[in-house]
Amino acid sequence: ASTGHFNRKVNASVEGQDSELERYKFELPGHDKMSMTRVKHTFDVIPAHEQIAEDILDNPKTTELIEWIQTAPPAYTEHPVVVACPDGFPEGLVHPGSVYLDGVPYANNDSVIGVWIENIISQKRYLVLVLRKKIVCRCGCRGWCSVYPILLSLSWSAHAMVSGQRPLSKRDGSRFQDGDAFGNITIEHGRSLNYRAVIVYIKGDWAEVAHSLGLASLVSKHCPCPFCFARKENLH
Repeated sequence: ASTGHFNRKVNASVEGQDSELERYKFELPGHDKMSMTRVKHTFDVIPAHEQIAEDILDNPKTTELIEWIQTAPPAYTEHPVVVACPDGFPEGLVHPGSVYLDGVPYANNDSVIGVWIENIISQKRYLVLVLRKKIVCRCGCRGWCSVYPILLSLSWSAHAMVSGQRPLSKRDGSRFQDGDAFGNITIEHGRSLNYRAVIVYIKGDWAEVAHSLGLASLVSKHCPCPFCFARKENLH
């Protein structure tokens, strides 16, 4: 029913399952309609390494992992972390993961960029954060100033998954303090995640690869191919 109280009902339903103590907060630059200059936006993020840890704890799927490794692509089998990790590692074999990002329209004149982390073995995808396109930076960077901190956050989680330990510091390198957001980290920072994982794929359509990740698009005259240095006039 269109009562005008939809958001209030959603908040009441979600409040018990997704409390602010479960989120990690960080800032990134952007714009808003009330300011003529760049402003800082505070974002709520559920760290990727914590979501994968919960997934593996609930669904170890060790047999499926071993079967998947038999036909794994070189992106996994030749990964330096996989090669260096001994079979007897206490937390088991290295798990494969992927990052997925895509634009999600939610109104006629606005959309968001969603970023997910996926456990390839369980095939479960978890939302890490959402970036509204209307607030991305417009300094001439095509939004890169806003996207780059997000990629740093993913890199921060990826390092934790590779080491098998929760980070000892925040994404910006500062130490965690008592009372910081995301209570699980403040209590257990530095403790074992009980698994190791590597990011094998970055998935998304070409619009996100060219725009959000800042790579050249197919219409580029100088570098239309993502795999070689061919120019547009000699691209077959």
